[in-house]
Amino acid sequence: MSDYVVEKNKKGFLWGALAGLAAGITLGVLFAPDEGENTRRKLKEKSKKLKKEAQEAVGELAEAVEPWVEEMQEKLEPVVAGIEEAVEPVQEKAKKVVQQTKHRFFKNIKR
Repeated sequence: MSDYVVEKNKKGFLWGALAGLAAGITLGVLFAPDEGENTRRKLKEKSKKLKKEAQEAVGELAEAVEPWVEEMQEKLEPVVAGIEEAVEPVQEKAKKVVQQTKHRFFKNIKR
């Protein structure tokens, strides 16, 4: 199995676990027999904890995909350079055609 597939599976599992955790916490707090004020306080505390865990997970995810992104950038650099090189003569020719067309257009207007 490629590294990309493994990392993709890890990401999917991580996001699924976070979603399940959030749903479980929310349902647990909402259905727990407690006063409204205590329930709101608990929800606030749990949401802060979940936010922190989500931020950590995003950081881990960024670290996990960084090597893949760098690898793709390295692989794409020569492709992009080749495209730029191939497009350059076409751009120059298009510029010449535009200049010639402008010149003819304005030449005919001045008459």
